[in-house]
Amino acid sequence: MVLSNLTSDTFKTNVIVICHGQSMDQADGTSKIFPQGVGQKLSPKIPQYFPVYIRLKSVAGKRTLQLESDVMIDLAMPSKMKEKSLPADDGLATIFETLRKEAKPVPAATQAGVRPKAVVLQRKL
Repeated sequence: MVLSNLTSDTFKTNVIVICHGQSMDQADGTSKIFPQGVGQKLSPKIPQYFPVYIRLKSVAGKRTLQLESDVMIDLAMPSKMKEKSLPADDGLATIFETLRKEAKPVPAATQAGVRPKAVVLQRKL
């Protein structure tokens, strides 16, 4: 519910979630890395709320941002970035710059009718 509300169009902000990866066995016998969440059922569902999903990885002693999926982890990068990885120092700035260039402005008429993905019900006493 929290992820749904934070990532809804009505919240109108960028959300960055930083978490540790947890290796989980799949039904087909393979193993994949998912964000560590509360319980095993939630972990595979977290990435579906975010259009961009990257991994911080240490390669040859240098920290890099991995942008492309591999056997161990499924990543998401909707932009047409040519790089498979970026340096950790300024990689996020490059990603945000690319995403802003690609973003299409939402017409004001469609913004008014936006509804949240989830509604929190409150009990009246």
